[in-house]
Amino acid sequence: MQGTHLVTLLDHSLTAGDRHHALSFLIATTGLRRAEALALRWSDLDLDQARLTIRQTVTVANGVIVLQRDAKSDDSERTIALDTRTIIVLNEQHCSLPVSAQACPSRSSRNASATPTPP
Repeated sequence: MQGTHLVTLLDHSLTAGDRHHALSFLIATTGLRRAEALALRWSDLDLDQARLTIRQTVTVANGVIVLQRDAKSDDSERTIALDTRTIIVLNEQHCSLPVSAQACPSRSSRNASATPTPP
């Protein structure tokens, strides 16, 4: 996908309120593989330290979804640094979840200019 197409896709998913926008943004900014992205949990993210640790993948075997915790190799489990815009997008998504909302600052106290622009 060309850069301009990616920017258009991310911009549209943001303005359309796509619930998968943060995941799309994360994939675009980190190069995550599909199997890695599908296996992500909030506990894999350390937003304060701006990093993501890939610990597992999802595969399909004989029509059954399998969560694979064992990395194929020692290099498969890795930590990825996250940029500021990705942290903002992920924080917004996390704070929009009912179970996380109490731990997040109110929308009025957040910086209004923090709306990310696609890479």
